[in-house]
Amino acid sequence: EIRFCDWSSDVCSSDLAASAIQQIESSTGIRFNFLSPVNEPQWDWSDGRQEWCPYTNTEISNLVKSFDTELAAQHSGIKILVPEAGHLKYFLSNSDKMNKDNQVNTFFDPASPQYIGNLSSVYPAAASHSYFSTSPAKEAIDLRKKVNDVMNTKTGLQFWQSEYCILGDNAGEIDGNNRDLGMSSAMYIAKVIQQDLVWLNARF
Repeated sequence: EIRFCDWSSDVCSSDLAASAIQQIESSTGIRFNFLSPVNEPQWDWSDGRQEWCPYTNTEISNLVKSFDTELAAQHSGIKILVPEAGHLKYFLSNSDKMNKDNQVNTFFDPASPQYIGNLSSVYPAAASHSYFSTSPAKEAIDLRKKVNDVMNTKTGLQFWQSEYCILGDNAGEIDGNNRDLGMSSAMYIAKVIQQDLVWLNARF
């Protein structure tokens, strides 16, 4: 996964990224299958503790279209994976992040102005992270059912669970702030994987 952003101008450069990928491939022989140009656009890291991609859905759509143009011109075969949502709820509407939710319909409904599902470089999958969506268990399952219902309205669209680790207190189910050398964390993560597989038909 490679992300290139020129934050001095607040613009991501798709041509620079595509050129860099070409150079890496030609110099190392490593071939890239996927490019994820945006990561967790809903989270605010303006405090400088880590990099962030605070794009609206419209900005993501425009960025992906720019990448598609560059990758198609190179005949690279690299597929773009989006939107790497910071929480499963952002695949649904009426969340706490205006213009950064309802991402399945926004990007993969042909009637949407931000539709990118017809671009040759866009892989037919919607990627999200499972942070803070795993507890309580009943709410976790209910959320996954709702997201799956939305996913099923888009023919051929896969759900990818692309990032997770245990964070926070998880409604008392497990504390993600400590070190665990036993099996508790492993079993909890196994439960999350099982939920994503059963209720979301997830790919990992």
